Amino acid sequence: MFRFNAGASNLILAFIQRQAVIVLLNIFFFISGYAQEFRLDTSFGEQGIVTTQTNHTSEIYDVAHSPDGRIIAVGANVVTQFQMCAYLPNGELDRTFGEEGILYSNEFSEGSASCLQIQPDLKILASHHKMLIRYLPNGEYDNSFGNNGVVQVPDGNTSGNSFSSVVLLGDGKIIVAGDLDSHFFLLGLQSDGSIDSTFGNDGKVSTAFPYQSYILSAISQTDGKIVVAGATGDYPKTDFAIARYTRDGKIDSTFGNNGTITTEFHPSPFAEAGGSTIKLLPNGKLLVVGSSGFRLAMARYHPDGALDSSFAENGKFLSDSLKHGNDVTILPNNKFVVSSNTKPPGSNSAFSMLRFKENGSLDSTFGNSGQITLKLSNADDYTRCITKLSDGEIIVAGSSGYSSSTPSKFALAKFVFDGANSIPDVESQKPWAIYPNPSNSYFTLSSNQTITKHHRIELFNALGQSVLKQNISSSNASVDVRNIPEGIYFYKLFSSKDIVQQGKIEKR
Repeated sequence: MFRFNAGASNLILAFIQRQAVIVLLNIFFFISGYAQEFRLDTSFGEQGIVTTQTNHTSEIYDVAHSPDGRIIAVGANVVTQFQMCAYLPNGELDRTFGEEGILYSNEFSEGSASCLQIQPDLKILASHHKMLIRYLPNGEYDNSFGNNGVVQVPDGNTSGNSFSSVVLLGDGKIIVAGDLDSHFFLLGLQSDGSIDSTFGNDGKVSTAFPYQSYILSAISQTDGKIVVAGATGDYPKTDFAIARYTRDGKIDSTFGNNGTITTEFHPSPFAEAGGSTIKLLPNGKLLVVGSSGFRLAMARYHPDGALDSSFAENGKFLSDSLKHGNDVTILPNNKFVVSSNTKPPGSNSAFSMLRFKENGSLDSTFGNSGQITLKLSNADDYTRCITKLSDGEIIVAGSSGYSSSTPSKFALAKFVFDGANSIPDVESQKPWAIYPNPSNSYFTLSSNQTITKHHRIELFNALGQSVLKQNISSSNASVDVRNIPEGIYFYKLFSSKDIVQQGKIEKR
């Protein structure tokens, strides 16, 4: 009869539990139809996953890749509020940063850190509710910036004033954006945190919409113009709101409606909508991802602010079932991945990644019908952000393990992807764009080619039988499929007798 002491038993039990978690993760990915072209990086943390337990429940709100290879994450700890962690490329905590890799702050307890930017000199900027704070690479305050490392939102008349996004300009200057007195607000700073008096009105820019509004995301274009996205409306009814400014802080009257855009997704008075993040695409178009009525909502705009009708359904995408979009990253082939959350049957919330084609349709070749689900714990896991480390690596981050009895942890998952993601989207290279696909009523055909009376489309069922023929008389034509059965159909686009394009569509 063998006897084990308590310490040995605990070690064996811990080993078994650890192996069980790894096995469960592998099984989960197997049954989820996990695509091998997009896989967890097993050299990062434990099989591609890193969780960091602090002294209280915590969650990552933003993550950034430092030029020195480190991964910096900021978020909230429910007691000390502000929290930041620095990780080495392999997922281990950088023990030279803060307290053994973790930075806490009790000095600024009004809110959590919502945005992160890392300068070329490795200094770290974090927007923290009413403050912008700059840290040295080791986590200490940079006393050469602002007032002992801190720049505060100017005093306003309401309690909701805050910074939510930071833009680094090529000349070292900084734009910080958010809201002040329920208006879009931007503040221009010199590299040392002092006011840039050449920007706006003595460094400040305020833009009013008909209703209260706030900025959630900001970027700079290659021409130096600044674009911001957020929400506006009479709560609880809100819509996407976007504005563009010149480099010196003037509203850009060539964009949208005299510099601003409001995009409605749902007429319901209770459909709260907002653009969580905005991205500049390689072709100069703008993609905004967010939510409307707790559902994933997206819109794509031409450089002048007009909705891009070749994207999704007349420029807008609103899901019937997918949860709100938290963040987005653009892949080398112009497809894009949205971070979200899902709740698998019989389980708690889980990380979710959704990949879309360039035209705004869900990429069914990705994971399980366009979605990869990752469960990190037996409790609730939530994503907040996603960032591309390189053309072959991304990090998805948020929290793991939340329940009424256990504190959640900082959580990061690193994915690598191979050449399959670098192949340009075939549909985007074709002369005709066809969207939305799938559709239950109409497909739109869009092209920049010269249209002649000889252009036509023909649909065939799985038996090769022709079920629909239609002439195409314009570069934006509608095809009515309401009277054909649901299913997959093959299409051929003709110019005279020549086939100029062919592919598949789905009628739902």
